[in-house]
Parts: sequence; structure tokens; C-alpha cells
Amino acid sequence: MESLYAEVVVKPKQSLSKRVIVTIVTIFLVLVTISAVRLAFWQGSLFVISCCAPMVIAIGAITWYFNKSSKIEYEYIYCDDTIDIARIRAKEKRKNILRVEVENIELFAPADAKEMEQYNSLSAVDYASAKKENPIYAMVTVVKGKKVRVLLEPSKKMLDGLSIKLGRKLIRG
Repeated sequence: MESLYAEVVVKPKQSLSKRVIVTIVTIFLVLVTISAVRLAFWQGSLFVISCCAPMVIAIGAITWYFNKSSKIEYEYIYCDDTIDIARIRAKEKRKNILRVEVENIELFAPADAKEMEQYNSLSAVDYASAKKENPIYAMVTVVKGKKVRVLLEPSKKMLDGLSIKLGRKLIRG
């Protein structure tokens, strides 16, 4: 029997607070560097640069860390009867964060569907990009003994595979 397989990689929008922090730290780094170089030329000494160098290096490292750690992607893999969701940081560190068996899915529908209204009181776990061009689906399932809504953006191929297994539990948008 042929196995059903679909893979989707989603890049969520970076939050405004992270962008503001990275911008402020970068501007501070540039201003400190310019001030140190200007002061060194004004005094004609490399002593000022050697005193400011550790601070400039530390601020540069912090900026680099924030830029790198803020690049997150979510990967959904649907294979036979399981949906695996992984978080990928900076295209290097991959961590499996959720595994859902298809038989444990109570409902799989667009997040704004009328069938999903009765589940709006459940807590939501968001693994979607929040980009307007991609439809966001909600999956109602049990995670760690608690019923939750999992928000994601499946591909057409994933929806086709899930429709075979889920039947009426899957509502297309």
C-alpha cells in the first residue's frame, strides 16, 4: 500500500517587539562604534578604541544572536496517520514540538469556519505564519491530556491526504 506523505514549511512573521529590539540594539551599536572611532581620531589614541572594543563586541554579539534566533520556521510533515510539527531556528536547529495521531483529531477545519465556533473557548497553539494569502486551519485534538486548537497552514496535498483518513472530520474552506 502506498503511504501518504506531505511536507509544508511555513515562515511566520517576526513579532514587532523583536524587530524593535533588534533595531534599537543595532542603532546603539552603530552609534557607539562611530563615537569610539571619532574620539580615537580626536585624541589621536587607540586607547579609546581598546576600551570600547569589548562593549562593541558584546553589542554586536547580542545583535547577531537576536537576528539569528528570530528566524523561525515551522515544518509540518504528514505521513500516513501522523502529523509532526517541528520548529526550525535559523535553518539549523530543528526541534519536534508536536506529534498528532490522525485518529485523535476531533475536527480539522478553517479557523474561521462556523463548525469551529464551538471550540473557540479552547486554548490555541499557533504554528501558522499569519500571512493573509495562506488559509489558516484549526485542528482540534488532545495535547498532553488537554483539548486544544492547533493553528496551521496545510498544503493542498496535505488536505487531500487528510481527507482520506479524516472523512467528515475535515472541512475544506
